[in-house]
Amino acid sequence: MEIALFLALLTSSLALPLTSLGENWAVLVSGSYTWMNYRHQADVYHAYQLMKKHGIDESHIIVMHYDDIAHNVRNPTPGIVVNKPNGTNVYREIPKDYTGLEVTVENFLSVLRGDKSADGKVLKSGPNDHVFINFVDHGAPGLVAFPHERMYADHFFDAIQDMHDKRMFSKLVIYMEACEAGSMFQDIMPDDMNVYVVTASNSTQSSYACYFDKKRMTYLGDVFSIKWMEDEDKNPIERQTLQQQYKLVKKETITSNVSRYGDMQFTDAHLDEFMAGHSSNLTSSHIYLTLDAAFSKPTPPPHPKPIHPCEDPVPSRDVSLAILYHQVSAATTKEDIESLKRQIHSELTLRKKIAKTLDLVAAECLQSSNSSIVLEEVITNSDARPRNFNCYRTVVEHFSAQCFDLSKYDFALGQLFKLSNLCEGAVPTDTIKSALSRACA
Repeated sequence: MEIALFLALLTSSLALPLTSLGENWAVLVSGSYTWMNYRHQADVYHAYQLMKKHGIDESHIIVMHYDDIAHNVRNPTPGIVVNKPNGTNVYREIPKDYTGLEVTVENFLSVLRGDKSADGKVLKSGPNDHVFINFVDHGAPGLVAFPHERMYADHFFDAIQDMHDKRMFSKLVIYMEACEAGSMFQDIMPDDMNVYVVTASNSTQSSYACYFDKKRMTYLGDVFSIKWMEDEDKNPIERQTLQQQYKLVKKETITSNVSRYGDMQFTDAHLDEFMAGHSSNLTSSHIYLTLDAAFSKPTPPPHPKPIHPCEDPVPSRDVSLAILYHQVSAATTKEDIESLKRQIHSELTLRKKIAKTLDLVAAECLQSSNSSIVLEEVITNSDARPRNFNCYRTVVEHFSAQCFDLSKYDFALGQLFKLSNLCEGAVPTDTIKSALSRACA
């Protein structure tokens, strides 16, 4: 009886009209540049290799990357990029859909919206399709970085809302690697839009770099990214669900709290329904798995193979310092050691200056406004959740232009919670801007 019922259901499913079948699309973005941030582009290149390996057509994969590491003068293996120690070349056949100065917020959001005004390929997905977005870069409360600018949570959500309204997906999955990545979605992403999000960190934590390479003198990957991708390198994605991968990666990522947001109603979907090149509704692999279950004794779910351990994790914003310390250890002359120590001293001094600048700005703003918040709360409460984005965006961009360029000083991103706290404390935008201008004159 059970087998007869199964065959009837299977026959019915296979008889679905072709118009009901969907396709899979992937948008893979590295928002950083420079050799120090090698790991971000390496992560995205690895993701591309997985999508290709699993059969997604190149026309359905869009890649944004600055493309400044494969042939960088500091690369001891020109044209080769690896994402783990002794790893394979993940740069092979990487498309150049958007590179260099084309890696912008405007182009990324246009890609998502299917806006042909973008400089290259855009999503052409429809109502039956599945879309996977993988974003890797630095972050801060309510924003993630691009090479020379920032994308704010409200603008990102607006684009996703537009995709939903235009019926550009049946289901959308987002994996985001960035510090405070959870702040891009917490209390923002609803649970009824068929959008499922997994982030490397919650709304207050750093994400972590991994795999320092002595030959390249940089980090090769990020902990969350290598965990989910090395899982897929070793374990069949047609036998693992979104829920199973989340639990595995959350357990393996001990450096930060891997978090998820949005719609949890389809977490029992298999990974290949989003990251492989077949119909997203009914796949031959699932048919055979179901046939196995129908005609054989029940077997326990496969135990995932272990993921390569990351023994040297470093908070993302401390990577520049960590690399300097590694260089000191590798230096062979007294002159080189002294020079590197001076660079370390300069970096630590700059960090103190950045933090102190915003502390002074906060003190001045609270003295000259009627805000009820207290200084201690502004400068210590890192659990910032920007909602007044008009204020926050304006003062962050002013800070970057007048004080410390956020595209160059990753540590400064970790201090932006102070500006968010001022905005959420109803301090006028102009008051904050004026205080920043005076402090950074």
